[in-house]
Amino acid sequence: MVPTDWGKVVRTVLKGCCMGAADVVPGVSGGTMALLLGIYPELLASLGALSDKALWQDAANLRWRSVLDRINMRFLIPLGMGIGAALLILARAVEAVLSRWPMQLWSFFCGLILGSAIVIGMDRVAWRPDRILLVLASLATVWLCMGLAPAVTPTVPWFLLLCGWLAVGAMLLPGVSGSWVLVMMGQYGPVLAAVNNQELDIVMVVLAGGAMGLVTVSKALLWLYRRWTQPVLAVLVGIMAGSVRRIWPWNSAAALDGEAVGPDFLGLTLPDITPAYAASTEFMTVCAAAFAGLALVYFLARSSTTEEAFQHEQPR
Repeated sequence: MVPTDWGKVVRTVLKGCCMGAADVVPGVSGGTMALLLGIYPELLASLGALSDKALWQDAANLRWRSVLDRINMRFLIPLGMGIGAALLILARAVEAVLSRWPMQLWSFFCGLILGSAIVIGMDRVAWRPDRILLVLASLATVWLCMGLAPAVTPTVPWFLLLCGWLAVGAMLLPGVSGSWVLVMMGQYGPVLAAVNNQELDIVMVVLAGGAMGLVTVSKALLWLYRRWTQPVLAVLVGIMAGSVRRIWPWNSAAALDGEAVGPDFLGLTLPDITPAYAASTEFMTVCAAAFAGLALVYFLARSSTTEEAFQHEQPR
């Protein structure tokens, strides 16, 4: 038996916490964190192994040692622990912060997303004209989709199952937030409240759908990622840049006030930056939060070793 590297286990738990923290808020993707932290290929490969036919044959025949050998449990268990802990701890905190300081929180996550797109674009993509076109096409598509109004939908088991499947499938895509999918399907509020209030009937149905999403989506993503690494990364950079429309801080202020706080440009509410507003606490804290998000992304990206960041990744 290979001895356990407890230092790596702790690092994986912490990376899981980063993923879980990202997935609590609409517009921020756990997949983005996985890519920045250098565990994205291993995550897809480990989840894809769960759908292997041989694995389920071994499980049916009670060959548990073979089952454990086929599953990357030393990675999945600590990562899952980190994600679960972050979701449970931060769900209530995020709900409270969003109600008190929405612009500052959205600005922080806006910095995270933009920083992620910049870091991945600079460090991972070998730029060519075709990849620039992919970035622009994916950016425009996501930008338009982010302008769609959230739907009003029923809280019934079959629909919650579908929401969980789509949300977790989206969570694996850097730049696409599972929470944002719940917002678009009209279930973010009910699901967040269910987690905070321990309504297990709702939570378990959503988790079941999420398990289906993990198994079905991860294998397809891994195939795409390994076959067309560079084009996929270019598309993901565009997705991340386009998702900024959903979390632009002044858009949240306009939604809360019911009226625009400044002129509108391509779906972004622009602040009226007068000398008085530029010197205000609101403007300074919003800008500081954005810079904090950018700085955190830079720190996370640089804290991952080169070996981790490019594991299983072959440029194409």
